[in-house]
Amino acid sequence: MIKMISSKLVKVLKGIRPWSLPMTIFDYIAVVLVTYIIYLKINLTLIVLGIIGSIFLHIASNIFNDYFDFKKNIDKEGNVRPYHLIIDKILSPNITLIFGFISSAIAIFIGLFLTFNGRPLSIILGLLGFLLAYGYSGFPFYLKYNALGEITAYLAWGIVVPLGAYYLATDKISFVPLIVGLPTSVYLFTVMNINNIRDINYDKNSGAKTIAIILGKYKAKMLFFFELFMPYLFVMMGIFVFKVLPITTLLSNITILYNYVIIRNAINDNLTKLDVNTAMQALLFGVMYTFSIGLTKFL
Repeated sequence: MIKMISSKLVKVLKGIRPWSLPMTIFDYIAVVLVTYIIYLKINLTLIVLGIIGSIFLHIASNIFNDYFDFKKNIDKEGNVRPYHLIIDKILSPNITLIFGFISSAIAIFIGLFLTFNGRPLSIILGLLGFLLAYGYSGFPFYLKYNALGEITAYLAWGIVVPLGAYYLATDKISFVPLIVGLPTSVYLFTVMNINNIRDINYDKNSGAKTIAIILGKYKAKMLFFFELFMPYLFVMMGIFVFKVLPITTLLSNITILYNYVIIRNAINDNLTKLDVNTAMQALLFGVMYTFSIGLTKFL
């Protein structure tokens, strides 16, 4: 019995796509590190609670996406990744939806706690995060099915997450976290774009509309290649134009070498695991980005 429960739990954990979560974590941590460099004092307890809430909203978004892709007949046997919560019968459709709302409720509860502990705007940011996490694929918004998925992702990971991290750390609102969060948040678009390129025929047949469908496969690939280099452009701008990032952040540029592997696979139409490869690049970049920002404190 214990073995069966533990096997089910492992499948659920794989089903929530844990490989995508570092994009949220590093987006958050990078802002916190820059904030610490500027102010030399941050509220660590509130920051930890905030990052936990952000992770639960990201998990909720992944779960809602599985549910509504299934309901709209986009995800079906033979065209989904391994450990799809519904297609692989890990959870029933209803339990999957409830699971998404439970994950969201945990995040909103954390937002309420933060609101009553010195950060009154936390619940607003939390509710906005929930609306974006649910509305990305959920009824009645269906944003991703109307070519608005990338915009939704930017609002969530390019604005709400960095602003939330900065606000919890300092009790202030500023443009600084928006600059700091750009290099890591852009990987969300990149992963989404390659997913859409891979699924372009399935999405067309199901009536969904994505940027890959609008542009066509060739142009969508060109956009994907450009997106792979955008984090490095934003790092340079953060250092030399906006003067927000420390010079040590240049070290993160070493990860650009892994782009060769990704681009080669994309050119050869080897798209099966390219979303995971791109997420791995996001992880490598995120580690180096946060490390190189933190390194400035030791120089």
